[in-house]
Amino acid sequence: MKKIWTFKQKLVLTYVIFIVLPMSVLGLGAYRLYSEAMEKKVSDFVQQVAVSTSSNIEMYIRELEQFTLMPYYNRELQDMLTAGVATGGIA
Repeated sequence: MKKIWTFKQKLVLTYVIFIVLPMSVLGLGAYRLYSEAMEKKVSDFVQQVAVSTSSNIEMYIRELEQFTLMPYYNRELQDMLTAGVATGGIA
């Protein structure tokens, strides 16, 4: 039995072939390109945040080291601490 396509069926088929299928392919391609671009941007941003955080931590540690060394450079504070130890305590 031979199948006869109606005009409506032919019209729907051409609609699907010439409009829906290319639009789907373009949409999928655009999605993939956008996804890859966003992944790269996020990766770059995460790397930038990691470098910045590392730099901030290093700076904070240097400041702490300088702060702990301050009594060695302050003669007045050393004299007060020495006097406190000699008298049996700091009042």
